[in-house]
Amino acid sequence: MEFLARIYLWCIPGLVLFTLLLWIYGDWKSRRCLDNFISGGAVAVVSYSKRRWRRFLLLAGLICLSLAAARPYWGERPLEFNINESDALIVFDVSKSMLSEDVAPSRLEHGKWLLRNLIKNNPEVSFGVVAFAGRAFPACPVTADQVSLFQTIDELDCESIPVGGTNLAEALTAAKKALDATGAATREIILITDGEELTGSVEKVLESLKKSRIRLLVVGVGDPAVPALIPEIGDDGRKHFKRDQAGELVKTKLNEELLRRIAQATGGIYINSNALNTGIEQLSRELKQQNSTAAKEIKRSLPIERFMIFLVLGTLSVAIYMVTNEKGRLKNVMLGCLLSVFVLSNQLSAAEAQSAGKMNDAETPAADAGKIAGHSEEKDFYKIYNKARSLQLDNQPEAAGKLYSQLNQMEVPPEIRAGSMHNQGVIEHTQGRVIFNQAARTAQSGKLDDAIKELTQVESALQKAEELYVNVLQSDIQTAAAKISEVSAVAQQQLLLDRKEVEKLRKQLEELKKQQQQARQKTQQAKDKNQQQQNQQQQNQQQQNQQQQNQQQQNQQQQNQQQQNQQQQNQQQQSGQNQQQNGQAQTDRSAAEALKDAQNAVDKLQQNARQAGQQQLENQARQAAEALKNAAEKQQKGDYNGAAEDLEQAQNALGKQENSDNADKENNDKKSGGQTAGAGEKSSGKDAEKKDSDAEKNSTQGQQSDNKMDGKQSDALLDLMSQDEKVLRDAIKSKRSRRIAPVEKDW
Repeated sequence: MEFLARIYLWCIPGLVLFTLLLWIYGDWKSRRCLDNFISGGAVAVVSYSKRRWRRFLLLAGLICLSLAAARPYWGERPLEFNINESDALIVFDVSKSMLSEDVAPSRLEHGKWLLRNLIKNNPEVSFGVVAFAGRAFPACPVTADQVSLFQTIDELDCESIPVGGTNLAEALTAAKKALDATGAATREIILITDGEELTGSVEKVLESLKKSRIRLLVVGVGDPAVPALIPEIGDDGRKHFKRDQAGELVKTKLNEELLRRIAQATGGIYINSNALNTGIEQLSRELKQQNSTAAKEIKRSLPIERFMIFLVLGTLSVAIYMVTNEKGRLKNVMLGCLLSVFVLSNQLSAAEAQSAGKMNDAETPAADAGKIAGHSEEKDFYKIYNKARSLQLDNQPEAAGKLYSQLNQMEVPPEIRAGSMHNQGVIEHTQGRVIFNQAARTAQSGKLDDAIKELTQVESALQKAEELYVNVLQSDIQTAAAKISEVSAVAQQQLLLDRKEVEKLRKQLEELKKQQQQARQKTQQAKDKNQQQQNQQQQNQQQQNQQQQNQQQQNQQQQNQQQQNQQQQNQQQQSGQNQQQNGQAQTDRSAAEALKDAQNAVDKLQQNARQAGQQQLENQARQAAEALKNAAEKQQKGDYNGAAEDLEQAQNALGKQENSDNADKENNDKKSGGQTAGAGEKSSGKDAEKKDSDAEKNSTQGQQSDNKMDGKQSDALLDLMSQDEKVLRDAIKSKRSRRIAPVEKDW
């Protein structure tokens, strides 16, 4: 037997000694009192054996209680549990630019709301807070106490740090020191800022964080496209906008490029948090992923405590001692035991009754919404409204929307109509947000056309929600339900912000789609130019072969005039080669320029896709850029067949996402216009035959023109032949003059 609290064992000898001394003193004191009051030293007749028995029970009871306090145990049981060693330090920007209201209600309040929800969703992670502006201030150490964290977040304000600016380097240094002190397995820094006017040498701190394996999860708060003004309270107590020394309004804009570069330097991620896409899910996913890798399984053994045995024995011994006396009889002992059992049973009954009361309280259903509002359920529209609201709270928007539509067509009180329209508007608004998030994920996968279609559905849902919100703000309904009207007004403002985000995403996707189409067109043009260049090369080769054949024929016909004809033929061949080279050079330049235009279009598409966060489209553009680069290298080497294959790969990379759409369109066209397609095929067949016949005629004429000799060349050959003939005649005449003159006969 072992003890967990051995210090209480030292109390047993002292307790025994003190009890014995107390008994001795009591006996002496009682005898003295009896001697004074009773003559002859007579004492009351008592049972000394019963006295010793009672004292033994008391002493044994005290010893048992002391042993129970020492927590004795024997035996052990195994225990396995996981320990998560993950810490995250929040670096929060409290500079003046965080007061801008481009994200409702402001960048500062939006960031604080984001932190509260992030801490609630990740109770297994310990958080700390560092506020910074011109200087850094550790607001809260790393702790798992959410109450302290929420209190610290509520106290964050732009007046917390008197020094202006945004000294990010000092803030990251302070965060690194705080995380190094914890010694956790995984450590991450969550930076919440707008990236405006960052000061300090951030590169050195980022390198230090990378070596320490501390990731940066950067959350950008604000609008990266439209600059915002910085509000401030003037001396007159009114709200003004901040101006510089020249009297110009100070504008601030989210610096996404800088924040994305900071996050990538440590292997982290960048998130733009706004009203529609808060980024809480993505941050929680990153934290849980790191937390799962840092979890450690620990096996321990817990001792099995046996203090209850000694506690029961000690309690019974003391209870028996208290209910018996020195004149005691056996029935008194039995009475003490029964009394102890009765007390214990009453305590158990009270505990069971208390637990039963709690269970009854927990099983009692909540009051109906109509009763809470003070309405009776005698009319049907109250029942319908309460049922629709319960369905809406149970995440059944379709069923709730049908009931709200039914209420809007009934004659109901203004407050019921206001609540019904507002709740139905909330359903449409929520549905629009859900579809918007789905459209963002669709765009991330590279399906721009589907994403644009989903954005059209989002705009339709927001339009319906706005109409319902506006109906709530009518004069008669607004007077009857003022609170609901105020809520609808706030919801309408949020809807306007959501619509702005939808328009922004639509504009971004349409621009990406336009650039994608331009990249496809440029790639197709480069492919056509490469094919022309390949055909030109084949034609040049055929012409060279034909010229060689003509040269052989001319050599056979003009053996006597070989030198002169060779010169003329060389000149002719040289001129033909020059013409071929000039044509080849022009074709090469046109093909190279077309390929260069395609590369520029693909690079632009890749850059814009990266800025928009469209990873799938960025990967497609990267594959197309690599294929175009390989095609350019092969064109320079004269390998036009290989260049054509690379251009085909680039075109496939840019056109993968529309294959299914084109197939659907072709199927629809076939179903809707079969006769038109047949007529088109006939006309196209005739056109193809006509083109083939024209091509054959052109090729035949080209061959005939190649077989015919040039007119100037034929004239020169005739002149040479006439000169040779004249020389031959003169030679014959000279030989005749040397011979004997022939005899003239007179016939």
